[in-house]
Amino acid sequence: MRKKIRYVVLLLLCFLILICLPNEKKAPQETEGESPVVHNMNILLNLFGIKEEKPATIHLEHKTGEERIRIVIKNNGYSSIYHEEIEIEDSKGNHWRFCNAKAEQEKNICLIGEEENRFIVTTLDRNQTFGGFRGDLYLYAEEDGYVLVNELPLEAYLYGVVPGEMPASYPLEALKAQAVCARSYAYDKLLHPRYERYTAHLDDSTSFQVYGTGAERDSTNEAVRITEGQVLLQGETEVLETWYYSTSMGNGREYLLKENRLEDRGSWQGYLQDLTEEEAFQAVICTVDEQDLENQEKLYRWTVECFDKDICEKLYDKLKQLPSIQGDALERFQYINNLEVTKRGQGGVVEEITIVTEKGSYSVEGESNCRKLLCLESAEIRDQYGTLWEGMELLPSGFFVIETSTNNENVIGYKLCGGGFGHGRGMSQNGAKGLALRGYSYEEILMFFYGEDGDL
Repeated sequence: MRKKIRYVVLLLLCFLILICLPNEKKAPQETEGESPVVHNMNILLNLFGIKEEKPATIHLEHKTGEERIRIVIKNNGYSSIYHEEIEIEDSKGNHWRFCNAKAEQEKNICLIGEEENRFIVTTLDRNQTFGGFRGDLYLYAEEDGYVLVNELPLEAYLYGVVPGEMPASYPLEALKAQAVCARSYAYDKLLHPRYERYTAHLDDSTSFQVYGTGAERDSTNEAVRITEGQVLLQGETEVLETWYYSTSMGNGREYLLKENRLEDRGSWQGYLQDLTEEEAFQAVICTVDEQDLENQEKLYRWTVECFDKDICEKLYDKLKQLPSIQGDALERFQYINNLEVTKRGQGGVVEEITIVTEKGSYSVEGESNCRKLLCLESAEIRDQYGTLWEGMELLPSGFFVIETSTNNENVIGYKLCGGGFGHGRGMSQNGAKGLALRGYSYEEILMFFYGEDGDL
């Protein structure tokens, strides 16, 4: 209450100062959608050294449940939104085949679904165990192929998301937390669609939420039904963009996931150790902490070893594939003088890797790009139990340290010691499982990962 009174008084003070300001001959330029009053008031607040606080309290709110969402269904391998050909069957035995998009350009086709009628796209490998798409299918014929869009109620969409994002065998409270996260994320995309050309909100890949990769299960459908319409809001109206990932290494980018943090349910403030320095992070990642909620998970700790006679050529090829690199102009190199992490972000995640060669120095920025760079085909990725993980296009996470092997001062290979699986933002799904097994409700799980100042 005191904070609110103080804030109101400050706003009144700013308003009084604002109306007393002399008129300018030239009107200030405005940011699109921003009024001059708000713009000037923010300037005054900054002059007084006061930052406008974004509401941190989160709460659950019920939406109508009538929202419909449109999902672009990508091709096999998720490499493109375009399909060379599409074959579809429905539960009634009807069959459709589309194989000449160029000849049918600008032709749009719609297949209307029914409650008990599902569409199976037989040309999609991942669709075979899914059980079929609910709702309607739209096909758009383009020069590059067909674009396939699935439209259905948002709640029905979640039946195809939750089992793909979290194992159906997980405790119900964890599944309910996942359902709320998936719904909130989807609702955010309803407000900010990404495929406006096809009036679609998102696609079915890991760039958003995986959809249609596994069969619906009773447990996951129940989690969706129990939490029907519930989304997380930050403040009064802002839908929280609920990031989530598989497994932490003891912390993510916002929170420590440790047993001793569970003692006081009333003070779950997000906090982290300072792991931006290399030595501090190495001391954590190279040990197993029994207090970590996920220390038994396979990818809680992992290693990567890469010793390849063609390592220079392969790293050069990876550098060429990345969207941008900083430093000297990229030239084919024969020797690597140094390979190291040069910047870490919140929680210790790698944000920059620098490679020094006889041709120049190159810095790769961004967690995702760093994970791509060192995930060579010849690299062996093993979890903490020694199991080899094949076919990965990214390192399991950006939480790792680099140990190089040299010959005549040139790098000939590297070993990574890492932990966690995923980007580390928001809710750890295996952390949610651990909390559920300890008796925490889905509301408490959501508060643990997303809450700061309030109760759900």
